[in-house]
Amino acid sequence: MPFVRLSKIADVRFIALGLQKGVHGYHIGILQCRPDSEERSFVHLAFHYRLLEEPPSNGFLYFQPAISDRRARIAASMCRRVTRANAKGIPYGFSFYADSIDPESGVFRASTSNIGLTCATFVLAVFSSVAIEILDSTTWPRRDEDTIWQENILKLLCEHAGPEHAVLASKQIGDCRFKPQEVVGGAVANSHPAPYHAVEPIRDEIERLFY
Repeated sequence: MPFVRLSKIADVRFIALGLQKGVHGYHIGILQCRPDSEERSFVHLAFHYRLLEEPPSNGFLYFQPAISDRRARIAASMCRRVTRANAKGIPYGFSFYADSIDPESGVFRASTSNIGLTCATFVLAVFSSVAIEILDSTTWPRRDEDTIWQENILKLLCEHAGPEHAVLASKQIGDCRFKPQEVVGGAVANSHPAPYHAVEPIRDEIERLFY
């Protein structure tokens, strides 16, 4: 297998990515461990303004990013900073901007175009804020299936975020989507940023773990 699957939460030294398959597709988050203790927590963007830090769950599969221990420590530290800096949560949106998170403060940089993140782009943004570009976004395809997924999620967003935010999100329908299992595939790839052609077979292998 071209990647490492962590079978035990206790195996995580600094940082790992957790992946789960649910009703609306796959969901991803960051499992981080404090270097000075055995304390671990799972940080994920559950939905609109629902940035959660919870005890790690055995309902996820955990994957070790192919990065050095030094960079893993830095990424884990940033994850904790982002959680503290965005105590009120992070909004939800379909488009991705690599500079979504301020590298100094950890605050989400909202703008008229950068209206929010998905669970997958939240992970990408955390790593990007410490100069770890997991994916080569310029190589990603625009797929009809992704537009359908965005339209379905938009219906939920209308219920939970209100009409004003939903209108902004609707303008991002059709933008490039990075699936959670592709973020994991890129993270475990041998080099970064990982292009789509390198991630695709790893993504397929990861998906087979959930069959």
